[in-house]
Amino acid sequence: LQGKTAFEDRMATGWVGALLMVIVTLVVALAAVPLLVGTGVADTLTSGLVRASQDRTPTVIAVGVAAAIVVVGLLTRAGLPTSLTLGMVGGIIGAGVGLGMPVIAGGVVQVVLIGIAAPIVGGVLAQLLTSVSAGAMARGGSRGLAALGVLATVAQAIAYAANDGQKMIAVVAVTSVGVVPVTAIGIALLFAVGAAAGMRAAAGTLSGAIVRVGPAEEVTAQLGGAAAVITSAAMGVPVSMTQSITGGLVGTGMLRGVRRVRWRVAGQLAAAWVITLPSAAATGAAGAWIVRGMT
Repeated sequence: LQGKTAFEDRMATGWVGALLMVIVTLVVALAAVPLLVGTGVADTLTSGLVRASQDRTPTVIAVGVAAAIVVVGLLTRAGLPTSLTLGMVGGIIGAGVGLGMPVIAGGVVQVVLIGIAAPIVGGVLAQLLTSVSAGAMARGGSRGLAALGVLATVAQAIAYAANDGQKMIAVVAVTSVGVVPVTAIGIALLFAVGAAAGMRAAAGTLSGAIVRVGPAEEVTAQLGGAAAVITSAAMGVPVSMTQSITGGLVGTGMLRGVRRVRWRVAGQLAAAWVITLPSAAATGAAGAWIVRGMT
């Protein structure tokens, strides 16, 4: 979704056309991908981090999500935009601990390590894609960029469906409703509308604050980030789409010189990411302790 810039050369139809294209792509991907390839990321969030009993799992997820929202909201308000994925992982772990549930150490370590690797992989892939596609983009001009932009948007929609959209699937899965085609489509619609609403702001923050790159580099950064997220999702590990695309932007920016990257801003983002998981874990544990005392 941060890839709205992929369509800047296709704006002859205006923002309405581009926005509709993104929403339709997101809805189709969010509704279809989990039904076709499974819900590995949602399974990890519901049962791969904490060994909770069946009757306690909904409480763990509810408290974990609430903790993530509180921590991410406070950090964002303090000028440190961060990842809801990290917040949910930390919140769920903390909620499990607060309710006296054992933590699955192997699952937590895997999520943390792959989460660290995702932006690095996104950056490396973006650099490779930028180098490989440079000649083709020069020959194809605006048409080549537009075609690559469509590919980037489709790739990001798939990545969102396989990763970010499954956060909501994890929440719905532990309710009495469960995940059925109707709820999957409803999740897709809500996710797409909410995501599209922040399209311009997200794109401006990521591409302008950290490093200034051209449209071609932005598209390859989006592709590299999406590829990293899809690979992680295939392993059933939730990672941050924002982190992965940020890694892609830094990677492409470094091709034109290390000094082009605004490392102070990148460092602030990294600091927020580092703070998020333990803060959400502590908040989740405190919330779970309160809930435990009330029941």
